[in-house]
Amino acid sequence: MSRFITITLVVGHFLGPASGWSRQSVSGPMETQLMRAIDHTLRQEYWAAESVFRLLAEEYPNHPAANLYWAGMLQARAEDYSELPDRRRFDSLLIVADEKAQRLQSREETLAEGLYYAGSVLSYQSYVSSSTGEWFRAVTKGISAVSNLNKALARDSSLVGCYVGIGTYNYWKSRKTQFLSWLPFVRDDRVEGINQLRIGFRKGTYNRYLSASSLIIVLIDAGEYAEAVDVADAVLAKYPSNRHYLHWRAVACEQWGRLEEALTAYGRLLENLKADTNLHAFRRLQCNLKLADIHLRLGQMDRALEYARVTRDYAPNSFPEHLRETAAQRLAEGRKIEQHIRSLGAGSR
Repeated sequence: MSRFITITLVVGHFLGPASGWSRQSVSGPMETQLMRAIDHTLRQEYWAAESVFRLLAEEYPNHPAANLYWAGMLQARAEDYSELPDRRRFDSLLIVADEKAQRLQSREETLAEGLYYAGSVLSYQSYVSSSTGEWFRAVTKGISAVSNLNKALARDSSLVGCYVGIGTYNYWKSRKTQFLSWLPFVRDDRVEGINQLRIGFRKGTYNRYLSASSLIIVLIDAGEYAEAVDVADAVLAKYPSNRHYLHWRAVACEQWGRLEEALTAYGRLLENLKADTNLHAFRRLQCNLKLADIHLRLGQMDRALEYARVTRDYAPNSFPEHLRETAAQRLAEGRKIEQHIRSLGAGSR
């Protein structure tokens, strides 16, 4: 397994647990407010989401949902803004969520729900461990997470949000051990994993917009590009400015070989990136270079040169420290594209 498994596992848990909200202890005003906070997050209104999570944590001090999804929102914001997450806040929210999940497990009537939230906490902890290079801890936490989710689902089949984490794990576990599939004791669970993710996406109403992330990424890896685009479009119909889904829709089109459609998708993403003043230039740089590369592959030299020239506007030390090495590589790629076009005698001078 790799860091990619833990990334998609944690994303799936943040974006896909809404079905668990149908539990009796998460209903009425609490459910409405949780939906509101997640809606703010998907609209990338992070400060509004945080205000709702903070209020929920105060009003429902015995339930782990607000603390768990608050941590998920912090991680989503960090990923969106290409920032380092606030580890102290992130870890403290997970610790509190886990304590509350353990208390839910102490009562038979809330045991399944407690297992569900405990599994979700373990998923986040697995991701954090992978991001710091603690691979053994990341894998063990991930396995424990899926164990809890399977136990929760066995006790309460209505917790269909569990399928997101389980399906993600099953797919990537088999994908990364594919070279051993000829052995009789090594199962290939990729198809099962995709079907489990489809259940997580299709069941319910609101949560179908939230559990799509892991499904799209898995479908792209499996070469099911048309379905990946369809799932992304379903989310973007409600959240047309969500950069996460704009990005993965563009990736699906590109890998599908529909380069003109990919240009449109990346162009839409770039306009969105330009419009948000809270974002620094790194993601715009990446998107410009992707557009330059696709135009180059299509033989559209002038347009490729136009996007590659963005490298002239930046120096590596203009980016945050944790991005400087990667930014330097991207800037070098842009210069290489520009030099290649000029070596062909193409492009405007």
